Amino acid sequence: MSESTFLTVSVPPRLFLYLPSVAVFLTTATYLYGNLVAGRAVVGARNEANAEDRKLIVVNRRSAVLTLQILVGSLVTFGGSAYVLFALNSLGTAFGTGHLLVGMSDLSVGIFAVSRKELPRSSLLGVNILTIAYSLISDSAAGFFTLLPSDAFHDSIIGTAAAVAMSCAVIYILRRQ
Repeated sequence: MSESTFLTVSVPPRLFLYLPSVAVFLTTATYLYGNLVAGRAVVGARNEANAEDRKLIVVNRRSAVLTLQILVGSLVTFGGSAYVLFALNSLGTAFGTGHLLVGMSDLSVGIFAVSRKELPRSSLLGVNILTIAYSLISDSAAGFFTLLPSDAFHDSIIGTAAAVAMSCAVIYILRRQ
């Protein structure tokens, strides 16, 4: 009898922690291209646009802000859990816990905004400014104090860049209204 050989692939268990970040990035890129670049959610309304077009623009701005806010909250929450999981010391765990709290506040403001007819601009602006500031400070500390292993640190930089870019987009859209 001949033995059949099966191809086995060893997948590191922490690879599955990166899948939500990759999914968030691809979803965001697709959404932003489809709605902002292709012109469905125009940030500035032209003077010749009629009332119906302006109403459509406001609705698309709202959906863009809500989608980005939920994505930012998810990314920062998953990033915080990875930060806690891979932290090398208690300071890293503390920064990761802070990320979890900031991510949950992002998600809660996003969910609160979905349930309201009008966007809570001040809450959205405040939580996105907090996200940008805390993410940059915490990743700077992670690099300076070596709070994460090098692979996790590089992934943290990528996640922070995506979260900061999405938070800046939310702030830009809210300031243009």
